[in-house]
Amino acid sequence: MNRSSPMLQILVAALIAASALPGCQQTTGGCEEGKTRCASLTLIQECMQGDWHDIEVCTGEETCRRVGLRYQCATPGDSDTDTDNDTDTDSDTDSDTDSDTDSDSDTDSDTDPDTTTLSGIDCGGDTCTDADTGLMWQNAASPDGHDWDSAMAYCEALDLAGHTDWRLPLLGEMRTLIRGCAASYTDGSCRATEGCLEVGCGTGSCIGCSFLQGPGDNGCYWPASSFTGGCQPHPFWTSAERGGAGTEGAWYVDFRSAGVRDNAKAATGFARCVRP
Repeated sequence: MNRSSPMLQILVAALIAASALPGCQQTTGGCEEGKTRCASLTLIQECMQGDWHDIEVCTGEETCRRVGLRYQCATPGDSDTDTDNDTDTDSDTDSDTDSDTDSDSDTDSDTDPDTTTLSGIDCGGDTCTDADTGLMWQNAASPDGHDWDSAMAYCEALDLAGHTDWRLPLLGEMRTLIRGCAASYTDGSCRATEGCLEVGCGTGSCIGCSFLQGPGDNGCYWPASSFTGGCQPHPFWTSAERGGAGTEGAWYVDFRSAGVRDNAKAATGFARCVRP
């Protein structure tokens, strides 16, 4: 009798589950700048400069799902089950009829203006100083992307503006740079802080706001007329490691959307160092 092997049966079951996932878009075409897709159950890709790039690997119970206008690593409770315009995942669309600009109860409003309680950042030469926190930031971030360990080493070895005590910022410190997306402010509804670094702390409102609609140059979600260089194509690593045994992950802030998320340490991100 011809019977399928147990491994083949498992593979077939996994493929069936993948096709049933809401928002799982396993396609190869339609690359439009800023558009995201599910390359697999646990891998999210984004179209940048005409090609698809890996941006996030889902861990734990999270899988690739549509959340709002973008595909994110999320649990079923965070998924947006609205099927309207499912083929249009370009998150830099600023439609006047977009329901999350009209709803007063939306905690991650796309139209949140730069708050008057947060001052700007004074940049001059190689460094920028934040008057609110007293922190000195590297003006131009690392020219290349790094995995998390390399980003840590990059900052520890940095000799800039007469200072050698640079380091990768804490998660809370990196969030102080966010402007234009209230949910991601340090006092916003996003739960991811030094006190909540477990898998799942970055769901819900931590996904941020509309793609490249911030007050900074080129739509970055940092203060206007501040840092040199843009916020593409990678998020910015923090020193915060993801909590939980065996997770091997760390946290970043994606200034393209003000998203506060965790990812595998092997993923690619920029380093913007801080002192003291």
